[in-house]
Amino acid sequence: MNDVFLEAAYRVLLRRPPDAGVQARASALYPNELTLIRSILHSAEFAFLYGHELQGPQARLDYSIFKDLHVYDGPGAPGFLTDFLGVRTSVAFVEHLSARDGAVEGLPLPFGNWHGDICEWIGSMKAVMAAKDRLIVYELGAGWAPWLVACAFTARQKGITNVRLTGVEGSRHHFEMMEQHFRTNNLDPANHRLLHAIAGAQDGEAEFPVLPNPSLDWGAAASFSPRNKTSDSHIDYRGHRFAEVERVPVYALSTLLSEDDRVDLVHIDIQGHEAEVVAGSIDAVTSKVKRMIVGTHSRALETQVADLLAPRGWLLELDSACRMTVQDGQVLYPVDGAQIWVNPAL
Repeated sequence: MNDVFLEAAYRVLLRRPPDAGVQARASALYPNELTLIRSILHSAEFAFLYGHELQGPQARLDYSIFKDLHVYDGPGAPGFLTDFLGVRTSVAFVEHLSARDGAVEGLPLPFGNWHGDICEWIGSMKAVMAAKDRLIVYELGAGWAPWLVACAFTARQKGITNVRLTGVEGSRHHFEMMEQHFRTNNLDPANHRLLHAIAGAQDGEAEFPVLPNPSLDWGAAASFSPRNKTSDSHIDYRGHRFAEVERVPVYALSTLLSEDDRVDLVHIDIQGHEAEVVAGSIDAVTSKVKRMIVGTHSRALETQVADLLAPRGWLLELDSACRMTVQDGQVLYPVDGAQIWVNPAL
C-alpha cells in the first residue's frame, strides 16, 4: 500500500490522517487501493461523518454516542499525549508513546485508539451517558487507570459531580502510575479508592512480579500458588522470568462491591482470570452492576464469560473477538478482545 495514497484517502474521505496503528498494518488491512477505498466507504466512521444509516454487523457500533461529547481542541502539553476528552497521559507510562510527546488525539474512530478497542470506548461512554446524578466505576487490572479517568472526564461534561472511582492494580509501579495519572488530571486519589491489590475469585493473598521495566510490560499476571522457594526467580504464564515478586492482597469482586449498592461500570482486564473472578461473585455482580467491559485473551475465555452472564439475563451489547494465530503448532492470541455486557434488570 502506497503511504501517500493512504494518507490522501483518509484525509479526503475521513477528514483526518490515518493513525499510527493503521499505517503500521496498512499492507495487511488494504492489499490494494480499491480495497482501501471500499473499506472506508463502507466503514462506520464514514457513515458517522456523513449521516448514513449503518447496515449489517457495524450497526451495533453506535458511533452516535460521540456526537454528544465536546472534543478537546486545546493545545498539547510537553511530556504528555492528550486525548479527545482532554485527558493527559504521561508518555513515560508506555515505552512507544515517546514518539507522540505533546500530541493531541482526535476521536477514537473507527477502531479505537492506542490503548483501547472501539468497543471499550463505546461501552464506557454509554455507561456514563446512562448515569443520572452519580457515577460509580471500577477498573480491575487498572494499570494507570485510563478508563477511570476517561469516565470521570465524560461525567464532567455531562454535569455529574458525584463520581466515585475504584482502581485495583497488582503491580507496585503501575499503581504509582495510577496515582500520578489521577493527580495529573486534577483528580484527588484521596477522594476515590485506589488499591495496590488483585481482584480474585476469593479474598486472600497472591504474588505479583516486581517489573524491571514497567513502561514496557503490561501483561504480567498474579500467581495464586506460592512459588518454589528454592528457586531464585519466578516464571510467569508467558515464560517470562522475574527476579523478584511481592505478596499483595486479593479481593473478591463481591468484597469490593460491598461498599456500593449499584455500580455503573466494571471494566475488568486481568490477563485471563476474568471468568473465575466474575464466577466467584456472580450473585453480587448481577444484583449490583449495570454494565461490564471484559477483556478477553482466548476464544475459550470468551465462551466462559458468555456462559456465565447470558443465563443470568445479561445482554451482549458488543463483542470484539481476540485475534488468533498459529505458530509452530501453538495457538497464540496476539491481540486481546473485549465484550460489553449490559444488565437489563438494573
